[in-house]
Amino acid sequence: MKKSLTTGLLFFSTLLPLTAQAGLVSAVDGVELLAVNGKAMEHFGAKADKQVDLPAGKYQIAVRYENEVRRTGTKNMLYTSSMYVMNLDVGKDALSISIPNMRYESQANAFFRDPTWTVTNLAQNREFEVKGDRISASGFMTAENVESALARYNESNNVAFVIPQIQTNAPTVAPVPSASTVTVPTTASTATVIPVVTPAVKSVPNQAVLTQLQTLYKTATPEEKKAFRRWIIDHE
Repeated sequence: MKKSLTTGLLFFSTLLPLTAQAGLVSAVDGVELLAVNGKAMEHFGAKADKQVDLPAGKYQIAVRYENEVRRTGTKNMLYTSSMYVMNLDVGKDALSISIPNMRYESQANAFFRDPTWTVTNLAQNREFEVKGDRISASGFMTAENVESALARYNESNNVAFVIPQIQTNAPTVAPVPSASTVTVPTTASTATVIPVVTPAVKSVPNQAVLTQLQTLYKTATPEEKKAFRRWIIDHE
């Protein structure tokens, strides 16, 4: 059974505790995972572009399609789509992201004029249709280009990230417990909130995320800055 799933960026406000059971998110049929919450998949291992374990919560997933297709009258060619971003609710059940099987370049060109991604709950055998937003990224899709493009997209769409507690027992993405959640404000309006990806093996701060946090802090009110500084002191 298929069900439409909205991808609006206006509902990331409830975060689940760290004890929530993790779910597997995988990409099949030529789909590749490029990033989770602005973090490129290379932070999570060599095969993370095909599957990643995420604790239950709401996530921003960046994907693309790359596969061999046949061009009329010629040999097979490698077809690479643009990057698309979608929002997924991840629970304990494994999810897979796919698109229809395409054999020809003409099919791929037609599909990506207005693509619909299929998210399947493998435990329940249920399918959801997801409309992702196309993201422009210059040059090759290196980790740096992916993260820079997503940082620009998130800034322009008022997507704010919550600083998570660091997990040391598993290299997974961890939402912050709701009891200690602090939103970094962007404007006077309510900001979108989603958990931040924190690869356990990386100690060097991501420049795109750091720049975004600095920008958000500068635009906050004095009262919001004080509240944020108190939160940092309490969690250091």
